[in-house]
Parts: sequence; C-alpha cells; structure tokens
Amino acid sequence: MTRQALAFILTLLFITNIAFAQTGEIDSLENLLANHTETDTVKVDLLNDIAFKIQYYDLKKTLQYTTLADSLANIIDYKKGKAKSIKTKAIYYKTILDYPKAMRYYQKALKISGEIGDKANEASCYNDIATIYTYQGNYPKALEYYQKSLSLCEQLGNQYYIAVINANIGNLYLKQNNNKKALSSTLKAIDYYEKTKPTMNLLISYKNIVTIYSEMKNDSLAVSYSDKLIVLCKTLGASKELTQALISRGIIQENLKNYSLAKQHYLKAISATEKTNDIYGNWAANYSMAHLYDKIEEYDLALKYALVAYKNAKKLDRLKETSQTAQMLAKLYKEKGQYKKAYNYHVEFKITADSMFNESNIKKITNLENQFKFEKEKNTIATEQAKKDAIQAEELKHQKVVRNSFIVGFILMILLALFIFKNLTQKRKANHLLAKQKEEIETQAKELKTINEKLIELDHFKQGLSSMIVHDLKNPLNSILNVSKSYSHKKQIAQMKQTGKQMLNMVLNILDVNKFEESQMIADKKPESLGQIANEAITEILFLAQQKNLTINNRIPPTIAAHADGEIMMRVFTNLLTNAIKYTPNNGEISLQAEMVDSEQKFVRISVSDTGEGIPQDKLQLVFEKFGQVSAKKSGNIRSTGLGLAFCKMAVEAHGGEINVKSKLNKGTTFWFTLQTAKDALAPQSEKEDLEIKSESISLNAKEQELLAPYIEQLKKTEIYKMLELRKILRQITTDKANIIKWQEELQQAIRSGNQKKYNKLLNI
Repeated sequence: MTRQALAFILTLLFITNIAFAQTGEIDSLENLLANHTETDTVKVDLLNDIAFKIQYYDLKKTLQYTTLADSLANIIDYKKGKAKSIKTKAIYYKTILDYPKAMRYYQKALKISGEIGDKANEASCYNDIATIYTYQGNYPKALEYYQKSLSLCEQLGNQYYIAVINANIGNLYLKQNNNKKALSSTLKAIDYYEKTKPTMNLLISYKNIVTIYSEMKNDSLAVSYSDKLIVLCKTLGASKELTQALISRGIIQENLKNYSLAKQHYLKAISATEKTNDIYGNWAANYSMAHLYDKIEEYDLALKYALVAYKNAKKLDRLKETSQTAQMLAKLYKEKGQYKKAYNYHVEFKITADSMFNESNIKKITNLENQFKFEKEKNTIATEQAKKDAIQAEELKHQKVVRNSFIVGFILMILLALFIFKNLTQKRKANHLLAKQKEEIETQAKELKTINEKLIELDHFKQGLSSMIVHDLKNPLNSILNVSKSYSHKKQIAQMKQTGKQMLNMVLNILDVNKFEESQMIADKKPESLGQIANEAITEILFLAQQKNLTINNRIPPTIAAHADGEIMMRVFTNLLTNAIKYTPNNGEISLQAEMVDSEQKFVRISVSDTGEGIPQDKLQLVFEKFGQVSAKKSGNIRSTGLGLAFCKMAVEAHGGEINVKSKLNKGTTFWFTLQTAKDALAPQSEKEDLEIKSESISLNAKEQELLAPYIEQLKKTEIYKMLELRKILRQITTDKANIIKWQEELQQAIRSGNQKKYNKLLNI
C-alpha cells in the first residue's frame, strides 16, 4: 500500500466519523415530523431539513421528502420553502449525475430566490452549479459561478461562507495544477478561520494547504502547516484526527527520507490510539511503521509491527485491511526465509481479496450483457446483409435480362417473357425468405428483451433486499457506535450488550428462515413456564423499550406451562416484542397475556398487544411472508425484511400451534399464537402475578433543583432536535450527585429518541 493511499483512507475515516454523528439528529427530526400534524411553514422547513441531511444516507428518501415539501409549500404559498425544496431536488439530481435536470431545478430555485430577495439561497445555488461545472471539467464556467456566489456572500457580509467559497476556488485551481492561485485562495480561507474559534473547517483547510505545499515541493512549509494541524487537533480534542495528522506527518518525513522523525510520529500515533482505544487508527499507525521498516530492510522490526496491525485488522473484521496486512506479512516472512508462513499469509491475502470483489458474479452479468449486445448487433448485420444480397441479386438478374435481350433480339421475345416470369417467381421467393428472416429476428429480439427484463428484475430485487437488511442493522449499529459518553461504564456495557443481541437475533432470523424453508424445524419440546420465558425476553429488549419510554406489562402467570422448546419460544417472544416496540410511539404501552382457548385446557393462547398505529386490513395477509413486512409508519422509513415474523410463523407451526394478527388503524395491533399446555405442570389461575416494566421515576430535592435551574432555563430555550447545542449545555453540568447524573442520563435518552413528552417532563421536574 502506498503512502498516498494510506492518507486517503485516514481522510475517509474522518468523514465517516462525522456522518455517524449526524444520524441521531435525522432520527430526532423524523420523530418531530411524525408528531407534527399541521400543514404550515414549520412542517415544510422540517421536511426540507430532513431531505438535505439525509442525502448522505438515503437518496430515495431525499427525493420523497423534498417532493412533499414542494407540494405543501405550493398549498400554503410559502415561496422561501419552495425555493429551498427545489434546490434540494437539484442536489438530488446532481448526486445521481443527472446534470441537465439538476441545472433546470437550480435555475428555477434561482428565479424564486431572486423574486423574494433570498440572496443566501442564490449564493448557495451558484456554488452548487459551480461544482457541477467542476465535475464536467468546465473550469472557466465553474470559476464564473464561484465568483457570482462569492460576490453575493460579500454583499451579505457572511465571512464564514466567503471563507468556504475561497476554499472551493482553491480546490478548483488545484485541479488545474495552478498551485499559485490555489495557494492564494486557500490562504484567504485560512486567514478567516484562524481569526475565529478553532473549528473542523480550519482543520480541513490545513490538510489542503499541506497538500498544496507538497505539490509545490515546498517541504518546509508543508512541515510547518503539518505542525499547525497537529496542534489544532489537540486543541479541538479531536483524538482520531490527531492520530491521522501524526501518521500524515510521518508520511511526509518518510518521503523526505527522514526515517528517524517518521518513526517518532508513527510511535506517537500508536500511543494516542492506545489511550483512545482507536482500533482502526492503531492498525494504520502500526501498518505505517511496518511499511517504513520494510523499506529500510529491517525485517524483524517490520514483522513486529505488521503482526500487531494484523491482530487489529482481525478485530475490525474488515476485509481490505486484513488483505493488505496479510500481503505485507507474506512478503516479510518470504524475506526471512519462512516460506510456510509466507505461503499461509499469501493464501489469506488472495482469499480476502477475492471476497472483496466477487469477480465470477460480475463476469456472469457482464457476459449476459455482452451476449445480448452481440446478438443484437449480429441480427442487425444479418438483416442489412440480406437486404443488400437481395438488391444485388436483382441488379445482376436485370443486367442479364438486358444483355440477353440485345443478343437474342426480338425473335427471342417468347424466351424473354418466360425468363421474366421466372424472375418474378424468384423475387417472390426472395421476399418470402426476407419476411421469414425478419420474423426470426423479431422473435430472437423478444427473447433477449425478456432475458434482459428478468436480469433487471433480479438486480432490483437484490438491491431492495440489501437495502432492507442494511436498514434493519443500521439502528442497532448506530446505538453501539454512538453509545452515550454520559452513561456509566456499566450502563454503556449493558446498552452495547443488548444492542448486540438484537443484531444477533436479526442475523439468526435471516439464517433460520432460509434454512427451515428447505427442511422441517425440529422443536425439542418439554414443559416450560411461559411467564418466565416472557420475562427473559423482556430483559433482552428492555433497552429498546426504555429508549422510547414504553411500559411493558407482562400478565402471563408463571404457573402456566406449555410443551415447548424454550430457546425457540424465547426468540418468538423477542421478535414479537421487538416488532411491537418498533411500531409503538413514544410513551406507549405493550401488554402480554395468556388464556385457555378450550374447556379441556389443551391449548393456551398467548397475545402481544401494542398501542401503535395499526395495520391496514388489506395488508394483514402480508405480515408473515418472507420480505413482505408492511411498514405502518408515516415517516417514510424503508420496509424491513419481515424475517422476524416469518420465523415466528415457522416456530409456532413446528410446535403444532397457529399464529395470527388482528389490528385496527390508530388503535394498535395484537399478535397471538397458541401452544399445547403441559397438564402436569398447570397450576391454579389464582396464583397469577403481573409484572410491569417501565422507566424509573426521578425525584430531585430542593438543592438539586436549585443547582440545575440555570441549565434547565437554557435547555427550555433550545429545540429538542438541536442535539449538538443540547449536548454543549449538558456538558457544563459537573457533579457527582447520583440523582443529577441519573437525570442527565434520562434527558440524554429522551433527546436521542426525540421524545418531546419525556423531555418536557424532565425539564419541569
């Protein structure tokens, strides 16, 4: 791996960290939108904000939200909202590379913005149009529109965006290898950023200026700004970015053959990652150190760091890093003459490289596409050639007729007539042959079209399935990656453990549904307490319920027993509870009950009821189908795979029971299933005990309320979806009082889930 490639990966990691931090704000905005029922400017602004922020995760949703915002803005004649929605729609088409359509929408947005005097939106449109021209390689036009945007920003006196556009112009000049002008524009941006509070914008500009000076071979200034970059990372407390900066500085020194200084920076990067538990950064730093020692042929030291990098790559479970490190280990062991180990690592390198790019599947699709194009071209050529042959045959025969006419003369008129008759017969045969060939070509074309349509249908299904599975795994993965730092260590571990179990259950559903479609599910049945199984399932999903402040009432008596496979039924309860939590709004209620369905008490019916929005009657038959789950949410979320309910159906039927659902819109949904009772273990119903699980209440004394009063006042003035501002306020509260710490944790949870009701309750405690 080259130094430039490693630097690119580190930059990509920085961008990825920012993207994950923004997903929580999008979820909060979507919750606010779902609870906002009025058609007004607030709703249009919410739709536009979500559409703009979600473009990095789901372009389809961006188009849906901005189209709805445009429609509502027309209804209430909200021109500012309409201009913003049209601009976001233009961003959508720019992202999918449909530049002509994007340009048309930008022009519409410019026209409306000009009419209402919204210079800020005009400047933004000019900036985006300039980026399109940049992508197309039309640098003069790009510069023209950047200058228009810069002029409007200067009229508005918006120094921040003046700096941003100067940075963009600097990048444009850099693409044209005009380092002198690129340097001038970038330094203007840095001049503004350095006068303000240190931000990530200044950090990115420092990265760019280091690149420019490196291109200009000005090593001293490249090193100088690299030093500034490292200091800024420390000032901002950007630990992961500091690791990247140290590695980048090491790369510069390595390129200058200052190997001793390069080692120092790599070692500092390794030390920094050990303090922050940054596994990816630790991998990159150790890999860089191994690369350096390999370059100077100190293979023992290179092997030492490469083995650490390999261990971290395995922890990350990422194919690309594993492949690169295995390739380096294969080379190092070969240099040391340990050929068996070199061979083993080379095999792993090849396997992981093949896994990253499944060439055989690509070839199948490519071959089919090439075959279709080849057959189409071949048939077209055959048709044209047949026409040419027929015309040529006609011309030859006509020439023969004329020649024979002159030779034979008038006395051979009868023979000439017979010849013409024969010629006409052959012409009819030729026409018939052409018609038959045309019919065969059309038939082949239809068959190829059918094959192509099936390929497209298969590709759409594959994309849809991938999207559904990724969506199912996104939320629990976000919960693990963005576990709240304000939580205690014990609570952080509990959150990650429950979320990990949720992801494991999703994966098991996918594997088991596919496995048991091909074979019969076998249940190891024995007497099991249904109430106890239900309690264990509730414990598994308790974190999800607490996130939405839900109450779970388990009214299944522990004395009711059924002939069941405890492990399988545990997953049935977990899937049904997870489904209920998903479609129950904040502060709702979920109930579990059990009752005998016949006088002989042979079967017991268990039900899981929620207070969600319900399922339309015409969609009820889809809920247990594979990939057929119906989304009842209004927030536009993509359908999930529905494999959890499909597994429940297989499991219950394997026990000889039945499962079904009943639902009414806006009144909730009840899933029920039956199991055979275990008579020997059946106890009297009078021993029934209810179990209710809900969020703990918090009580603050007068001193604690007095301590929190100024912070609560700031929080009340800040909207719940402005997560970054809220976190800044909460970080100001420093105390070791258990009640206040507990209050902070509950408030953080309400903010993350967008629970306005719980948020207001905690602020008025």
